[in-house]
Parts: sequence; structure tokens; C-alpha cells
Amino acid sequence: MLEDLCNWVSAQLKTEGLAIVRSPYFLWFIGLMVIYMAIKITTGSIRRTILCLLDNESGKVFIKKSVLKETILDACKSLGMQIKPRIDIFSKGKKINIRISFVMPSDQKLPEISTTLQKHLHIVLADDIGIKNIDKIDIVIVGIRRNNLPRSETTEEF
Repeated sequence: MLEDLCNWVSAQLKTEGLAIVRSPYFLWFIGLMVIYMAIKITTGSIRRTILCLLDNESGKVFIKKSVLKETILDACKSLGMQIKPRIDIFSKGKKINIRISFVMPSDQKLPEISTTLQKHLHIVLADDIGIKNIDKIDIVIVGIRRNNLPRSETTEEF
């Protein structure tokens, strides 16, 4: 019975499979898929989801980017950051680069917040987790959150 099923499937593929491959719709579909994959590869949206942390004689140690992002988010929350930052992690060779984008509160100064955040992340990642191959931690300010004053205070100033 299984042999009959296999014979029937192979006969169907021989007779109709070639017709499907020669169909113009199939060729258009394959062409669009190739173009789509080329765009994805060139724009870099297909990225590795794991990073290599250690490479020794016993083997390699990997970490998922999502785990690293959660750790960075926890570190940012521990510093009192109220707005969730955008975190990009990428590697160049064996070094890990981190870019953190967020809206800065207007009552804090840029050099203080960036230096504090960079030092804190180096401590958390290097000392607590043991990630030694961090190259750069870039801080990107995408906006400034202004403290909204009540209308009575703004009208008195003018």
C-alpha cells in the first residue's frame, strides 16, 4: 500500500510537476522571491540572532540578542529611565557594539546621563555577566522630553 502511494506521488510529480515549474506564474513567483531576498540581504535586515561571546578549546559560548537586550533594559530601568529605549546590538568581528536610542529628560545633562549609562552598562555586562568583548556603547538622543508647565506659570512669565 505504501509502495502504491509512493508510485502515485512520483507519477503525479512527473506529469504535473513539470507543468507547474514551466508555468509563468511560478517563474514570476521565483523571480519576486529572489528580488525580495536580495533586498533583505543588502539592507541587512537578515541578521544573526545570536552572538559569540567566547571561543576557547572546549567550544563556543553564544548569547541571544534578546537576552542581552533584556539585561540592558533592566540596567536602564535601574538607573531610573522611564521611557523604554531602543536597543540595537551588532558585532564587528569578535567585538560587540551596542547603540541605545532614547528620549532624554530635559532636567538632566547630556554628558552626565551618557557617561553614567555607559559606565553602568559596562559594569553590568562585563562584571555581572562576564562579557568582555564590548567595543562601543553608543548613546543616541532622539528627542528631549520637556517638563510641561501649567498654563498659569507660562502666562505669568510673559
